[in-house]
Amino acid sequence: MTDGMKGIPRSPRMDGSGMATGQSGLYKRIGYFGPAGTFAHQALESLAVAKSAEAVPYPTIFNVIHAVERGEVDAGVVPIESSIEGAVTATLDGLAFGGGDLRIVAEILFPIHFDVFVAPGMPLAPLKEIQSHPYAFAQCRNFITRTGVRTNGFLSTAEACRELRDNPRPGVGALASAKTGVMYGLVAVERNIEDVPDAVTRFVLLATTPTHRTGWDKTSLVLTPKRDRPGSLVEILQIFSSRNINLSRIESRPLKTKLGQYCFFIDTWGHVEDPLLGGALRSLSRQDVEVKFLGSYPNAAPRPAPDRPRVERSSAREPHPPSAETHPCVSEPPTPGTNTSVYPWAPIERVGVCGLGLIGGSIAYALGMIDGIRTIGFDPDTETCMLAASGGIRCTSSLEELSRESDLIVVAAPMAEMEHAFRRLAPHLRPG
Repeated sequence: MTDGMKGIPRSPRMDGSGMATGQSGLYKRIGYFGPAGTFAHQALESLAVAKSAEAVPYPTIFNVIHAVERGEVDAGVVPIESSIEGAVTATLDGLAFGGGDLRIVAEILFPIHFDVFVAPGMPLAPLKEIQSHPYAFAQCRNFITRTGVRTNGFLSTAEACRELRDNPRPGVGALASAKTGVMYGLVAVERNIEDVPDAVTRFVLLATTPTHRTGWDKTSLVLTPKRDRPGSLVEILQIFSSRNINLSRIESRPLKTKLGQYCFFIDTWGHVEDPLLGGALRSLSRQDVEVKFLGSYPNAAPRPAPDRPRVERSSAREPHPPSAETHPCVSEPPTPGTNTSVYPWAPIERVGVCGLGLIGGSIAYALGMIDGIRTIGFDPDTETCMLAASGGIRCTSSLEELSRESDLIVVAAPMAEMEHAFRRLAPHLRPG
């Protein structure tokens, strides 16, 4: 394991279904944030791996996480994000600061709808109080405001229904899903009262065995800068953007040490076994950043359809690729045995940057974070070179060395000085 990286797994053996060997079919007991009937319970029941497993309820999210860490259950389902209220902080904190070797191995995007229930046999009376989880109240504000009912918070929607069943009272209702209310024998008096009909809560399945890449995956990380300095978050984001890696979520959480110190939760597209994402994690480990790997797992969002190439109606046959005669920017392909290093499609591994001011220095710094690219910079101003070198950019005072050590040279100079820069550089360029 690389210094600064926690929990990056070796490639596991697979059973062909995307699950690691020893994982698929061996979830005997799966914990969830209970009691029975919660949205977490319903999300668990939607998983194929849960069909033959015993569902074990726990009273809090922390209890579920600790149960998986201690081996009381083989896996656990907890909410992590709501499309309405954002992150579930108890889950984030349990994953970020827990000492166990947990992995997110699956995610479930579960639609959320709310009904109002009352106890059966109660005399008809105006609703004066409604009880449920605070997240439920937040997703039904319009109904609560319109009716003027009081709210009474519970640890879960299912707990609120169970309490109302055991202690029925006129004028008191419970806010829960249709399935939960029916499970506890309550009677629905209002249907689908949520503010946003398309609300979704994201749940995650936690286990200790990693999953295999499917080609449509997500990876979750916790990144903690080791030093508080300007631009540290920008540097982290550039490592992903320079590789064209999409970030689907970024969220900060306090480190709980002192005010102003944070870690960052990041969800990226891709799997840790993908070369680009693996390279990004290696680059992060070389920065002043502690990386905690939370897992790579199948992406539950619909996979976008691939872009279809446009075909012109007039093109009855495949056009010939442009040649040197038909296009001034295309060279003829090399003949067998020819040294291909002079051709434009030869791999570029060394990039020189001539001019290390604001733009050139930024280019050199960004290129230096790409795996497989070595950069060298030149600037006639000694102070500029020293400033660039302090940022980790390898510098030279010789244009001849810049040319010799580069497969490609980027000239970053003001327009008024561009011609002069090319004239100085030209004598040192190699033929071809």
